[in-house]
Amino acid sequence: MKFFKYLFVLLSLILIVSCGGEDENKDENNGASGGKNKIWEISWGTDNWERPLSIAASEELVFVGGETKGNLYSDLYGKFDAFLSVFTNDGKELWGKQWGTSIDDSINLRALMLDENQNVYGAVDTWHKGSGSMMVKFSPNGEKIWENIVAIDAVSFIAKDVFGNIYIAGNHGDILKYTKDGEELWKHNISTENTEAEIKSIVVDSQGNIYVGGRTNGDLFEALSGSYDAFLVKLNPDLVHVFEKQWGTGNNNDWIQVSGLAVDNNNNLYIASSSSSEESDILVKYSPNGEKIWGQNNKDGSYYSINSISIDNENIIYLSCTNGEIYKYNQDGFLIWNSKDIVKVNWEIKGMTLDNHQNLYLIGGESDNYLMKIPKSEMK
Repeated sequence: MKFFKYLFVLLSLILIVSCGGEDENKDENNGASGGKNKIWEISWGTDNWERPLSIAASEELVFVGGETKGNLYSDLYGKFDAFLSVFTNDGKELWGKQWGTSIDDSINLRALMLDENQNVYGAVDTWHKGSGSMMVKFSPNGEKIWENIVAIDAVSFIAKDVFGNIYIAGNHGDILKYTKDGEELWKHNISTENTEAEIKSIVVDSQGNIYVGGRTNGDLFEALSGSYDAFLVKLNPDLVHVFEKQWGTGNNNDWIQVSGLAVDNNNNLYIASSSSSEESDILVKYSPNGEKIWGQNNKDGSYYSINSISIDNENIIYLSCTNGEIYKYNQDGFLIWNSKDIVKVNWEIKGMTLDNHQNLYLIGGESDNYLMKIPKSEMK
């Protein structure tokens, strides 16, 4: 009888130790519950003003870029400095960088991209006239490999091709191509003599074709049919314009723009658009030759403020909205998941990315930095 009594006590102690111990995934700095297969959210920053603007993720690391008005990782250099923060995939901060100019300048890390070795490339925008933009490359451990001045103003996006070449796009219609070592290969502009193309996204398919999209307030390729029209251009590797498209709402008081571009494994193109009109398509699929395959409109008006698109290796499309909602579509255009009543995001989403395992990362906030991970297992 005593044997069974002692056995019961021993099993009880084992159960208490295994279930009641401290959570090893507890985020020490932010009190968030981390872990590779859990939803977690962290915030970080100074008592001053920060804003995250760009994100990229690999299997192990998450990179976040933005701007700060405080001493985030060093003393403030200018009016606003750029910053780069790096985290593990369970939310632990590894290292950070901050840099600026010696004048009353404002710079920010506008766009990020990773290569196969987890080196990170950043497009750095500046608000100081004559300063130009920059492109910078860091190793996974935070060593600056090189930094180049980019011969365009107002950089907006960065992309790469299958050979590791880098493409930078700007708000004034400029596109630049660089090698992975930072050597400029060419520069091209898609604006016309009288109308400017404000590029909001760029993507390169497996054959080296380049797609750029954004908005214009003039007759770029067609007659303007709104306060702002969306546009799309496809260029082949020799910079020949394969096709050009411009479309609007048909109402002078409404606007539409391309907010993001993505290509799937078959080089089909997906366009995410934001619009003030409920009749506009917010997600469109095109074939490689520019034929529209399907479109999803915004008739319920619930998510016109789309700001990012990602696609995984199973050709599943993800859209993020500034209001904190995420939508997931299959390649045939059917909505298969949304974040309502599942994931509550209490801040304005600024960007989104997927890692190699199709886990989703979001950044956002205004005056504070927020980072959230939503594992693939939670998006069913």
